[in-house]
Amino acid sequence: MPPRLSLSSCICPSAPFLLPVTARIALRGSQRHLQPWVMSSTYARTVTTPAKEGYSKSESKQDRSKPKTKHIPSRFLNQQKGDNVARRPLGLPEPVRLFREQIYARDLDKAMEMLPGLAANNLMTPHNTLLITALLHNTARTLHRDLLRKNIEKYLSYVRILVHHIQNRSIPPHHAALVHLISFFKVAGHWQEGIDLWTWCRAQDETYVDASVYGAAIEMLAYHGTMSLEELEELYQEGLTRFPSTFAEYHMSPEAVVLDRTQLTTIAGLPMTLLQGILTARLVHGDWKNAYLALDVAFRLYPTQVPPRIFEIFFYERPLSEAFTVTLMAARSGVILRPGHLSALQTRLNGANWYNTAEEQILTIQSSVVAMQASLGGGGSLHNMHLSNLIKGFEVLLPSRFKNADDAQDAEVRDCVISTVQKIVANFNDAGVAMSRVVLCTLIGLYGKARASEAIGSMIAEMTAREIEHDEISCRVLVSAFGDAGDAKSVESCWEMLVAFAESKGKQVSEADWRTLARAIKFAKNTTFLEKQYEHLSHTLTTDIKEAITRELEKERTLPEKKGMPMDAAAMAPGMESIYNRVSQLLALFKSGSLLDFKLSPTPLFIDPARPALGSVEDLRAIYDELTTDPRQPPPGDSTVSKPLSPTGFPLDELRFQNWVTILEAMSDAEAYETEKAKLIDEAIDSGNPLPEKLHAPLYRKSSITETDVMFTSREELRRHILRLRGIHRTQIA
Repeated sequence: MPPRLSLSSCICPSAPFLLPVTARIALRGSQRHLQPWVMSSTYARTVTTPAKEGYSKSESKQDRSKPKTKHIPSRFLNQQKGDNVARRPLGLPEPVRLFREQIYARDLDKAMEMLPGLAANNLMTPHNTLLITALLHNTARTLHRDLLRKNIEKYLSYVRILVHHIQNRSIPPHHAALVHLISFFKVAGHWQEGIDLWTWCRAQDETYVDASVYGAAIEMLAYHGTMSLEELEELYQEGLTRFPSTFAEYHMSPEAVVLDRTQLTTIAGLPMTLLQGILTARLVHGDWKNAYLALDVAFRLYPTQVPPRIFEIFFYERPLSEAFTVTLMAARSGVILRPGHLSALQTRLNGANWYNTAEEQILTIQSSVVAMQASLGGGGSLHNMHLSNLIKGFEVLLPSRFKNADDAQDAEVRDCVISTVQKIVANFNDAGVAMSRVVLCTLIGLYGKARASEAIGSMIAEMTAREIEHDEISCRVLVSAFGDAGDAKSVESCWEMLVAFAESKGKQVSEADWRTLARAIKFAKNTTFLEKQYEHLSHTLTTDIKEAITRELEKERTLPEKKGMPMDAAAMAPGMESIYNRVSQLLALFKSGSLLDFKLSPTPLFIDPARPALGSVEDLRAIYDELTTDPRQPPPGDSTVSKPLSPTGFPLDELRFQNWVTILEAMSDAEAYETEKAKLIDEAIDSGNPLPEKLHAPLYRKSSITETDVMFTSREELRRHILRLRGIHRTQIA
């Protein structure tokens, strides 16, 4: 039986909370470990208990040899996850119970209908205010941009009702609810209403504002762009001063130390949302150095529970190489990011891969698999969209379909790529990852670009066998794929299928459909069919559609020029094998249902495998100890206290050290990128030519340093480099 918990152990933040080991795996479906605005007081803890004398027969030898590590979710998190567990709160008035049922069912419209009655009868509580604002904000965040734009007035009316009730004191406030409302105005782009709400909150007492509200306001104002970074830094300091918590200003400093690096931080009230806000402002304003120092603070305080939103900000505001590293840092620490975050990372990898050499392209595809494995190993989940993005990544290896002539070497390369993809997809299928319409359509697109008409036909048969009905998108994909393959007859039949589908839904053929046909006809060299369709479907052709078709026919289609020498099938084979082996490791982890032990199975956190380390582990650790300990403080006294592990297998002191090192390495990469960007800007100014709209930061930097060496062999040089990156003067640590 699990040990019983006393009331005091539940109240005391340093007490050993206990939960079965399997709970950690059961939580892997959660998209978030912790909401940033409750980080300070409901921080999910990882604790270690002594191993029992007896053990279950199902435990492996490895499991029995390791200390029992428990991951404890906060009580608040359980209320926020929106899982399928039935909620039947006892003692609630019937209207409140019904209101919460609508919240848990994510029925925003019905919940808002009930709000006036609850407010009039004084049945709203701060927690109910939080629930309705969280549902509203999260609904807006997860909607597709076009759908949000279409329904924005409805959601704005809901927000205005809530703001009105809160400001009139007819419903009780909740700090996190105000964070959601301010953040909604940021998502919706209604800046002035957000600023007005923040201005009102700022003038209220602590019932209506705390450090988390300051943090949300700073993030909103940063994206609005009307305040300078200096002004936002002043607002950050105001938030720290107004809500000092337990020496928060010291603990949020980059130079603060943790007294016992082996243990969890149990300091109540540290304002992580405020830190998130200023980190966002720094990134938006280009102050990458201090943004990384803020990330370092977050990892120092909460090595396994940094708010997921922080990683998303780095992802969207920094170059791909840094976004990759920061994302994998999250996985290594056991922080679960949204499935869409991994998908977006894969999409960026695929886009950037067109500017690499053939060898680098293979390495980048492998990095996509590494990201999938790390995400899964850190507690995330695999979805069909991730497999779809991986398949799409192989398109870059195919010979250009825009070439006028083809040769035997091109055919061999196509066969090599297609056979590798087919083996990978078969393995995913065997592991239990169902082949959805999305995956099959991506395969069809790949086969089209490989000019493999027969393979496209096999996918159509596969969809039929799996009883997957064609929709508008799959019909469009088929038209495009057969066009790429140069199969004019199949283009015609698939176009007729697309037209029939539109008519069955009572719709006309769309502009996107016509553009797809124009591209396909151009590749298949069958303009006669297009002319016939012009006559047959003339009633669907508007002036805009005709102009769009003309643009497609006149457009010169090219791919970015490949760097380096082309690779033949024989040279490509070892790289394909390495990708396949990495996928096999990924699927073995997937089938095991376990988290990845990152300490026993080191995972590359950088895209470039040849990237040299900053220095030796011994030198880095010596400098780390120098900068993160206080010589005036005695060392932790009780060596018998159990040392918790992260969900991913690291002792917390080791994880803190690894995160500190990785952040320094990411800062070094950022400095190199900023130097390159400044050089390009200077060259553009000198030449009078404008900068390109997008600067493609290189993923692989050629270095004169061999793979076995480090950037700094001298500890003193390494120390100077680290102090300079962190902006520390010698007198500060003397």
